[in-house]
Amino acid sequence: LRYALPLLPNLVGVWALDRIDRFVIGHHLRAAGVGVYAANYALGAMVVMLQAPLQVTLLPRLAVLWDTDRASAQRYVDVSCGVYLTLAIPFLACLPIVAPAVLRVLGNAEIAAGAGLNTALITGGVLLWGVSMIQVQIFHGARKTQLIGVVTVASAAVNLALNLVLVPMMGVAGAALSTFISVIVGSVWMVTYFRAKDGFLHFSASHWAPKFGLWGRMLKIGLPAGAEFALLSVYLFLLYSVSRPCGST
Repeated sequence: LRYALPLLPNLVGVWALDRIDRFVIGHHLRAAGVGVYAANYALGAMVVMLQAPLQVTLLPRLAVLWDTDRASAQRYVDVSCGVYLTLAIPFLACLPIVAPAVLRVLGNAEIAAGAGLNTALITGGVLLWGVSMIQVQIFHGARKTQLIGVVTVASAAVNLALNLVLVPMMGVAGAALSTFISVIVGSVWMVTYFRAKDGFLHFSASHWAPKFGLWGRMLKIGLPAGAEFALLSVYLFLLYSVSRPCGST
């Protein structure tokens, strides 16, 4: 219970980070605005799937290594961040370019309007959240779960406050910017806190250089387990493609 109970607020915070902006958009922009934001968010959030195989690999590995070989545990986190960012940064660079065309095909011109900026902000925020989820695994290995929920709930509160200010001013782009800023706040807080308090969270740029042999061994474990996320995306795409011609009736 000492390990698990502090994680319960994390579940609330994750839900709030993902959903609370839709309530604010719905209040100000009605259902049409929620639909536009949801479509942009679904496309931008796909970047987090790139870290799912790594996250699946890390937790059991860190649980074994933390008490016996802490340097190797830290190295696994560093390498995982390197793999993830190697894939995620090109995704972030390319998605805003293709997003308007993709959303115009899957949706309509209203959904595609402003998609470049919206998906760039959303993808940037979710990309940073993916890095945080990789880093959080080291706190699980260290059995220091108390702050995880606090940071997540605080990030959700920042997200809500920013949405209340920015959505009336900027519309859907305000919600995307709120997500981006709130994730930055949470990520910086978590890293800064643990570095100052315990000194065990540090990063070595040398570990971020490509090490294809190690990457391959990690992905052999993680990819089969992470395939469910890819299958879910295919399912949602097919479901949307079938249901879209039916409209709202």
